[in-house]
Amino acid sequence: MTLPENQIRRFFRHIIMPEISGPGQKKLIECWVEVYAISVEEIMPLLYYLTAVGIGKISCNFVNGFGFEKLVHNLKDINPDVIIIESFHQDSKVMDQFLSKTPDGFRVKIIMGDKDFISDNIQLQHKANVQIPVITAVISPWQGVLHVLKGRESCDFNFLKIDDSIKSGQKCLASEGLVLSSCFMGALVVIEVIKNCLNIGKTSDRPLFYDLMSMTFTRERNGDFQVYEDSRQLKPLRKKLSDAKVLIVGAGGLGSPAAFALASIGIGTVGLVDGDRVELTNLNRQILHATSRIGMPKVESARYFLRELNPSINITTYCINLTKQNAMDLIKDYDVIIAGLDNLPSRYLLNDACFFIGKPLVEAGVLRFNGMGRTILPKYGPCYRCIFPEMPPQGSIPSSLESGILGAVPGVMGFMQAVETV
Repeated sequence: MTLPENQIRRFFRHIIMPEISGPGQKKLIECWVEVYAISVEEIMPLLYYLTAVGIGKISCNFVNGFGFEKLVHNLKDINPDVIIIESFHQDSKVMDQFLSKTPDGFRVKIIMGDKDFISDNIQLQHKANVQIPVITAVISPWQGVLHVLKGRESCDFNFLKIDDSIKSGQKCLASEGLVLSSCFMGALVVIEVIKNCLNIGKTSDRPLFYDLMSMTFTRERNGDFQVYEDSRQLKPLRKKLSDAKVLIVGAGGLGSPAAFALASIGIGTVGLVDGDRVELTNLNRQILHATSRIGMPKVESARYFLRELNPSINITTYCINLTKQNAMDLIKDYDVIIAGLDNLPSRYLLNDACFFIGKPLVEAGVLRFNGMGRTILPKYGPCYRCIFPEMPPQGSIPSSLESGILGAVPGVMGFMQAVETV
């Protein structure tokens, strides 16, 4: 069965990738993902990206399901074809209907939370004796571990040594670090779901450890990650965040997750620059936008989403494209600039403007399964033009329209940009 035209357009940037193509996207649409988590808030980014990339069936199991109904409404606005339920609150008839939709599709479980929650749920999975992949995602402030368990593997959670006191939120912006960790992990897990469903790439059969504070990523089981303490009082640090002004240039694949994360942790002011309008082909990766807002300027669609996420945030929108004439004026009043741009001339232009004014620039780029990022601090290190002195000839580097892009990859990179900004 071929995909209907609206799904081909929606997932076009997946379908043009040979590793996925039409049959692969169909497998994702037929996939069933079971999610186990403590709260809705903790896995919002995960659910947004599962929905955006086209996972067809999602069943959720929460300790605290507050806010789930509203979230489902938003998810179905991104992808109206998704079927999503809260398993524990459904009677057997509803569950039977849910399971009958695509009975032969790939099935995977995701368990996301702290070590104790995951350990308890792994034991339950083993007792159930269900032989399906289980993706475990340990999250804590600034740090986490991703691991795929297949069959009846056991998992020892002593490998991530994190001082319990940091969970109290009294040290090193622990609550903000937990939000950023859950955002980053959510996008990472979605990539793992796709790899397992389509049997592509290398899955995380060995644990992947990350430390967002130091930007360390390793598969070595060492338990040496640092517990970050700060002798300064939290109040001034949080006030600095609430007073901060961040400009995001590009409200698309990279700008969406960056803005999502910054709004979630309480950044005071976010500026959004983008002259484009929302299109159906954006929705496999641009989680600030929705089907009902197709045709709306991206900056206005993003404002609508972010205000729902955090009503207290100040948002300034610029429905224009970055040019030589406006670049300096756009960035001059902001503390940090995030580049969410999809073309090289604009990336060089923004780099030059930030260099001459002395603004920190958090830069990233994505294509297919790959991402690259850097933070540029004028006078303290090399700029974009220092690293890449010559702009490649036009047409020498393919665009995502030509080569495709896996929807959750800009999520990973955009969330990393938010971390670097903080």
